[in-house]
Amino acid sequence: MGEAALQHPGALILGSREFTGNVPFKSRWGNRITRWVYRMASGLSIRDTQTGLRALPPCSLEQMIAIEGERYEYEMNVLLRIRDMNLDVHEVTIETIYIDDNAGSHFNPVRDAFRIYMVIFRYLFSSIASFVVDYVLYWLLLGLSVMPVLAYALARLVSSQVNYRLNRYTVFGGRGGKYAMLKYYALAVVQGAVGAALVQILPGILPVSAAVIKIPVDIILFMISFVIQRDFVFNKS
Repeated sequence: MGEAALQHPGALILGSREFTGNVPFKSRWGNRITRWVYRMASGLSIRDTQTGLRALPPCSLEQMIAIEGERYEYEMNVLLRIRDMNLDVHEVTIETIYIDDNAGSHFNPVRDAFRIYMVIFRYLFSSIASFVVDYVLYWLLLGLSVMPVLAYALARLVSSQVNYRLNRYTVFGGRGGKYAMLKYYALAVVQGAVGAALVQILPGILPVSAAVIKIPVDIILFMISFVIQRDFVFNKS
């Protein structure tokens, strides 16, 4: 770990387990699930998100001290702030020996996992909240006999402003720069046009109503939009 820290002075060094051989169930599957959710939330691929063996680069210590959280929550907070701190990650494979099925571990699979996943899902809360605003308003407009395409556009206009502010200031910590809103609404226009076209066309092809077809359409567009926002719209300080 020390040698890797010297070779990569601007990187967070992680001692990463391979999870091969006789690995306790909670350790193997807990890491697999957390690794997948972390990759979705951050766009970064890390082999061992729960490792506590780390070497911190001196350039990041002031920022590391300011990060909130305790125990596993703090460790995940650090990983979620990597992009904000402009840090690279370098993983060093370490040997892991589990004694008595890892009975000495302080990891509580319920309490500590809850902390970890609550941190991760803060990245997803903004889009979920905006989806609720969007879908409720869409239903209300349909109830007022507004055309599906117009109802979709009006609901998207309101929810997009909610989503933009939550994403920029709550999810991505104010990142994005002066062109963030321009990039966000360029994405919103394209996404809205695609979504409006689909809810107008698909009910005539499939035996489902416009209100029902909106659910799968928005789920797919949400996943695509999240990745674009993460990697393009809010990718810079």
